[in-house]
Amino acid sequence: MNRTRFRSLLATLFLSATSLGGCAGELDVSQSPGGSESQQPASPALGESTGPDAGPSPAPAVEAPQAALDPEPGSELLESGFDIDPEKSLLIRDPAIVDNATRTIDPCDARRRGIARGPVTAAQTWTFGHLMTQMANGRDPAVFAQNWLANWAISARVNGDDLVALPSRTNSITTLPGRIYDAWQRESGGSAGGTIQLAMNRAPFRLLAIVNRFDLRKNRRFNEGNSGELRFIFSVLDLDRLESNGQGCLQARSIDTVSTGNPGDQLLILEYAVDHLSDTARRDWISKWTALYGLAFTDAAFAIALEQLTQTVVRAGAGGSRPNGSALIRLRTNESTDAVHWDLREFAINGSGYLVPAAVKQTPKTNFTPQMVDPGLVNWIANNGSSILADTHRVPDGYLGSHSINQASNTTWVFALQNFGVPSNVAYEFSRRTCVGCHSMDTGASFFHVHGRPFKVRPEISHFLDGAYPGSPPSCPQDPDGNSHCFNELADRAADILSYLNGGG
Repeated sequence: MNRTRFRSLLATLFLSATSLGGCAGELDVSQSPGGSESQQPASPALGESTGPDAGPSPAPAVEAPQAALDPEPGSELLESGFDIDPEKSLLIRDPAIVDNATRTIDPCDARRRGIARGPVTAAQTWTFGHLMTQMANGRDPAVFAQNWLANWAISARVNGDDLVALPSRTNSITTLPGRIYDAWQRESGGSAGGTIQLAMNRAPFRLLAIVNRFDLRKNRRFNEGNSGELRFIFSVLDLDRLESNGQGCLQARSIDTVSTGNPGDQLLILEYAVDHLSDTARRDWISKWTALYGLAFTDAAFAIALEQLTQTVVRAGAGGSRPNGSALIRLRTNESTDAVHWDLREFAINGSGYLVPAAVKQTPKTNFTPQMVDPGLVNWIANNGSSILADTHRVPDGYLGSHSINQASNTTWVFALQNFGVPSNVAYEFSRRTCVGCHSMDTGASFFHVHGRPFKVRPEISHFLDGAYPGSPPSCPQDPDGNSHCFNELADRAADILSYLNGGG
């Protein structure tokens, strides 16, 4: 790259850093646990069977996955001397990592290879089972996971808002957590609806990405750490169906289209606070992330260095005085009943040490197309327009909903707020920072920012993250005044790191 073009790029990155904050970027807007009226239930049977346990005979171990074939976004050696590659320092999704043969496990592949069911090994640090085990912090991780699924499957009342378990539209009994529980029971050697010990190395989830949200250290409105957040994104697996290669599990489909729908409709995300006592510690933390630039994904040193970073956050006790001593802020689920309507829910560890439903932050109570807005919320927005435009606002807890419900590509708060006299620019900025707007019309997304993926394939990401809107600016989302917004969230986050390492806040 020539010097002039390089300086232009650097200036662009610094300018984009001034508009940081968008929506959360992966599955949600970043927020803290809210109050819940849901209590820890007993561990009931959670649904009905979706078919017998099945799988091919054991086969020899497979080779380590190869790196993705599609090109990575370009990275630059910046004048400060720091290398920033979003694919290595911000959102890591290469198959050599997310399907790492040592640190991750696919239940169907484990079955095929004859790996005994049971607890996770000490090495399987990026598996859902390991993260649950650390989160439980001395409690039985199988019981901890089972109680979370039970809390997901029941109806509850959160923040004065009814949270109703989502059954299939064609089967009033089947729910996604019920399907997960039944399949996990069978994979653990039990039967649907049984109570056998869940095998944590057969948890029906596939790692999609490991995400560094250092940018969230600034406002800390939602219980983030002073070094932001660390996130793990997973898709739900269908343990009864294999992918065409006969190795990995097929991803779960929408509840109503178990056999024929598009796989990968069901996702979840774990969000951890990253706390450090000093600016020196924070600088060391982010410098280690940028140091990954010089390593190949397939280099064992990359996985070792990344594991050392993640383990400092997710290990039992890393959360200090947070519930269970876990740094987990929240777990969020994303479920779809029919591949058109999505429902996003939030869970937080309560005082009893279990995951229970919590209010979804920054997102008011609503239905699929907001028609009525609480007059109190309208007044609050009118009195806080400047903070909303600056993305320093926090929606009061009393207005928050028990879940965020959405339709692909066309859901927004903008029009409802405008109908109540909210200025168009304020309505747009408020809406796009809710889960509703961030995952739909306001950013040009179709609910997902990180998509589900087949085994050993790199997941796709939204154009909100990579800025690759086709034919931009015409395809970029527009606000009510007709202004195009071509987001590039990963570039903004990279600029934020660069600014910090060069003496910024």
